[in-house]
Amino acid sequence: MKQVLYDKKGNVVVEDVPAPACGKDEIIVTNMFSLLSSGTEKAMIDLMKKPLYKMALERKDLTRQVLKFAKESGVKKTMELVKSRLDVWHLLGYSSCGEVAKVGENIKDIGIGDLVACSGSGFANHAEYIAVPKNMFAKVPQGVKPEHAAFTGVGAIAMQSIRQLEPRIGETHVVLGMGLIGQLAAQLLKANGCNVIGIDTDKKKAQKPYVDLALGNSGAKEIMGFTNGNGADGVIIAAATKANLVNDAFDMCRRKGRVVLLGVCDIDIDRSRMYEKELEFRISTAFGPGYYDPEYEQKNIDYPYAYVRWTMNRNMDAFLHLLKQKKIDVASLIDDIYDAGKAREAYRKLFEKGGMGVLLKYSPEGPLDEEYTAITNKNLKPGKVKIGLIGAGNFAKGFIIPAIRGIKDFQIYAVSTKQGQNSKKVATELGAKYATTDYMTILKDKNIDLVIISTRHDTHAKIAIEAIKAGKHVYVEKPAAITEKGLSVLKTHAQKHKKIYAVGFNRRYSDIFVRIKQMLKKDTPVIINYVYNNSFLPADHWVNQKDVGGGRVIGEACHITDLFGFLTGSEPARIFADKITAGKGEANDDNNIVATIKYRDGSLCNLVFSCVGNSSTDREQCTIFQDSMVIGMKNFTEITLNGKKVFSSRADLGYANEMHEISRFLAGKPNALITAKESILATEAVFAITRSIKGK
Repeated sequence: MKQVLYDKKGNVVVEDVPAPACGKDEIIVTNMFSLLSSGTEKAMIDLMKKPLYKMALERKDLTRQVLKFAKESGVKKTMELVKSRLDVWHLLGYSSCGEVAKVGENIKDIGIGDLVACSGSGFANHAEYIAVPKNMFAKVPQGVKPEHAAFTGVGAIAMQSIRQLEPRIGETHVVLGMGLIGQLAAQLLKANGCNVIGIDTDKKKAQKPYVDLALGNSGAKEIMGFTNGNGADGVIIAAATKANLVNDAFDMCRRKGRVVLLGVCDIDIDRSRMYEKELEFRISTAFGPGYYDPEYEQKNIDYPYAYVRWTMNRNMDAFLHLLKQKKIDVASLIDDIYDAGKAREAYRKLFEKGGMGVLLKYSPEGPLDEEYTAITNKNLKPGKVKIGLIGAGNFAKGFIIPAIRGIKDFQIYAVSTKQGQNSKKVATELGAKYATTDYMTILKDKNIDLVIISTRHDTHAKIAIEAIKAGKHVYVEKPAAITEKGLSVLKTHAQKHKKIYAVGFNRRYSDIFVRIKQMLKKDTPVIINYVYNNSFLPADHWVNQKDVGGGRVIGEACHITDLFGFLTGSEPARIFADKITAGKGEANDDNNIVATIKYRDGSLCNLVFSCVGNSSTDREQCTIFQDSMVIGMKNFTEITLNGKKVFSSRADLGYANEMHEISRFLAGKPNALITAKESILATEAVFAITRSIKGK
């Protein structure tokens, strides 16, 4: 299918990429029209055109993350990771309309052929086909043209600002900035029975039938005159500028007025101007409640109607019905309609000459079922281990793919990711034969020898079981599973599998721990104390979601339970664990634990796993006691023996060595690859830890 994207240099491109596969909680929509944005999309594209130092100045939040990673992993690794994250095809679009082509099994009350309006960045993309969850689309009423319904996403954004403003019939409100969203906000105010004052540096934009007073500047004096010296009841700032418009908006208001920031501007509030009038200042967030909430967006969990009357989806539905009732006019806002293949020209004209509504029109060729796969390379070298890579997110790009590329006998044959543009970009760069959005294509491909799974945690067990059934060698990133039930089913299949089933517990392959293992005496118990000073993640991060990431103990502490098994050469006999009870603050109790494991050989291992520490100290430290030896490890960079440094190197967590061991196994050479049994034991240990914490 054709999709409109922008690259690392900010160039708009039209690429042939695999169409999305239909998940059980979403629909596939054949786009008919999608709406370009001269504000949001221009800002994203302009940012990519700037040099790195200017990006850093504008995105200080990301800069802090980069500096933190550089401290832990070194400058070279950090630059590689930054490059991999920038060198992608970025999505464009967040407002479209089309026909339903496929319906997921959990989606009800919608049928193939129904006309729907779609919203949301990452969902309502500029593409021939899009995958959209339930709360991100709304059925278009009869009588509404698809090119008009394509405005619904932008309309919902404007409507949310009206909800925040809380206008009443007969009031006077100002729309500051009469671009596309400002036009829709003004129309919604007029439909609400309000007097509307429109302000724009281009006064012609404000001269509309639904605007009672059009101004070409801030016009506080004129507004006072229009309102008999009282001031406006409210102001919506719909402009995108670096200027500070907030204080100007305060000057336009009456006492106890409201100011809503819908657009983007500098915020430097003059307290006296706000205080003297006892004004309210509010932010309007995108389409409305639910947006930015993964429970709402991706899991289709709606907010209770009685308590959150106007969600994103309900705003979309309300806007569509206003279109049906002819109370909103978007036809007059359409400047141009371009074929999607001419998107570059559309963006160029929009950015250079300005405009209101510019639409892309789609005419997909061929049936959807043929769109899942895109051929990228027909000339592959023979005689290599052919790899099917399922999942190519930031972790895979930063760690797994570089490790694979270091093995001369490996060839990435196919790449599967949920988003077609990512799959195609990665496959092209790696010289793979094809890209797909349906991982079953890889599992059914008899040419593929080894499947590498690097998807989100909740999918690991399911895909691994399917890969085992398909007769593939299987490497899966940790954790093996996020539920004990899932692990139990996986264990049954993995134990019978006569090929590789290996979980990515990479620390056992690191140069540091390979050396430490050689220093330890066999058949002699050890005492190990391991401190994992992990970084804090907010409660709503996907890793902390029990049904997606499994939590950080299951998702990350499993590295250390495997390491304990590797160093002791034994199996757990008893496990005791407990967590902190913070009571307040940002600490997530479940992510801060101490676990003690007694092994069958008599060894005793203790894990302190914390996410409430500080990144200024070492992230991982280990102390091992055995037969007059005290071995210390600091952050994978040094080993001490009885207090004296005996080895130092750059941080190496074992990713490259891990792939070398897989290669040696496949070549029939002696190897130290983790076994299926060891992979399962390490995972069972973290589940035992979680049970102990719960007192079970």
